[in-house]
Amino acid sequence: MKFKVIFVLLAFYFIAASCITQRVQTGDFDNSVLKTSLYKKEKDIYLFWDQVRLRSTEKYIDVKEYELIKRRTFFDAVIFYGTAGIFSFYTISIRIPKPEESTVTPR
Repeated sequence: MKFKVIFVLLAFYFIAASCITQRVQTGDFDNSVLKTSLYKKEKDIYLFWDQVRLRSTEKYIDVKEYELIKRRTFFDAVIFYGTAGIFSFYTISIRIPKPEESTVTPR
């Protein structure tokens, strides 16, 4: 019984510890200065320990300045470890600068 508890705790620890976040800023994007808005949120799908990409969110965007946030959430990590790394996916969020508000003043 003690072995099962230790095994479950270690499995939970490794799954929770594998929840990663990676940020990549492209162009003149600086999120510390600009206000941002969510442009797209999807999943990238990988096979064979992230060696073969089946689906890429970044390929289908048409903006030049953006921030790509790549996360492996708890659910993504469960799928990754449950299939021994053969099938995995990441949650991708793409943020763009908010359009400038109009400076038109009412008469």
